[in-house]
Amino acid sequence: GTFQWLLAECKPGEVFYDIGANIGLYTVVAAKHGAMVYAFEPHVGNAQSLLQNIHLNELDQVRVLTSALHWTTGYVPFHYASQKPGSSGSQLGHTQSETGQEFIPVATELKHGITIDELLNRQVIKPATLVKLDVDGNELMILRGMVGLLSYRPPRSIQVEVHPVDRTAILEFMGGYGYGLVERHYTAIGKRHLADGVPPDEITHNAIFRV
Repeated sequence: GTFQWLLAECKPGEVFYDIGANIGLYTVVAAKHGAMVYAFEPHVGNAQSLLQNIHLNELDQVRVLTSALHWTTGYVPFHYASQKPGSSGSQLGHTQSETGQEFIPVATELKHGITIDELLNRQVIKPATLVKLDVDGNELMILRGMVGLLSYRPPRSIQVEVHPVDRTAILEFMGGYGYGLVERHYTAIGKRHLADGVPPDEITHNAIFRV
């Protein structure tokens, strides 16, 4: 579903924020379709693979940022669920997984946290036209750090990973900035849950919003 959304939306001249870029699957696709890409990935193992994939694909229009996006600026502990490249589930400022379960970090790094709005104010990045936000449960925190962008230079389309615990809060937040939910899609695991009769709102999914 994410690839379908990206391929339908992305064209030369777009500015794409890949927030939670991991090893760069969506970064590479967006850049190859002519977008300027800012790839945000604080996990050092993932970021190393991301940089390698950018190099192998000869993508000069990608900028990688390994600071941790946050709702405020400062230094915050980044807790690794795994140090393996391609892994997910690491958390900023706490040790609860996206399902609310506690985990024991395999390592902890003190990360510089910063907001999208601060990066824009410092002219480090350009305003996005498309945003993909998938950060294992910290989506709302990052959205709160981009209220200036949403208010004054709103991206055309934003895809957010939504978890049952924060579904209502994210819908209300996005609605407050003029964004409506136009589509949602599920991973293979989510589709199995749907087939088993689990209510759609109780399954983690990707939600696509538009102004």
